[in-house]
Amino acid sequence: MTGKGSSSKTALRTVGCVVTVIGLVLAAVGIILAATNNDLSAGIKYGLAGAGIAVAFIGVIMIFVGNKKGATVVAVKPVNCMNCGEPNPPDSKFCRKCGKPMVKKCVNCGAVLDADAQFCNTCGVRVRNDS
Repeated sequence: MTGKGSSSKTALRTVGCVVTVIGLVLAAVGIILAATNNDLSAGIKYGLAGAGIAVAFIGVIMIFVGNKKGATVVAVKPVNCMNCGEPNPPDSKFCRKCGKPMVKKCVNCGAVLDADAQFCNTCGVRVRNDS
């Protein structure tokens, strides 16, 4: 899939990676400061470590969202009318141009027939041209 949707997801993954790295660095600095004897208060040391972990977590979420697959658009092929050849939506019951039924059915048993069938493959009755 290409286009605007995939480029924005790629950008989101890239930013998520950068945010994760920044968060991990902040967390590491906070942990190192907490492990050493210095003049900073414990609140600052642990606050920095906690903030780093939170930022890293947000980065991981951004990466996850960027990797998530969106809805896939499936192109639906139109179905041509057996009578006039007009392309119609696949769920059409009648042709939008000539009004004839889109599906050819056996007049005897009602089985759905191929467009070029000469006999019904269910009951064997000869198929009429107008059915």
